Amino acid sequence: MARIKAVIRKLAKPIDHEYPVYLRIEANGQRQYISLGFRVTNNLFNRTAGAVRKPHTSSERLNRIIDNAVLDLKNAMYDLIGRYSSWGPQDDIEIG
Repeated sequence: MARIKAVIRKLAKPIDHEYPVYLRIEANGQRQYISLGFRVTNNLFNRTAGAVRKPHTSSERLNRIIDNAVLDLKNAMYDLIGRYSSWGPQDDIEIG
């Protein structure tokens, strides 16, 4: 089972009170993070939705970046699943 979600990482040192946004991929009890290359303040990031809040001046553009990155990862995962015949619909694979 794999899950993908946008998160901010407070482990990184804030620059002007902004934290980097990452995609978190969780599978088989392991986590991997991919940087999306931009930062937002804690109060302008919706952790539940994994999205930048509307008051941010670039929220629409940044949320498109998040959505496109998630879609690219899902497509890559589906491509990998399709390449290996040992994986099939019967296996417990959740991408979402």
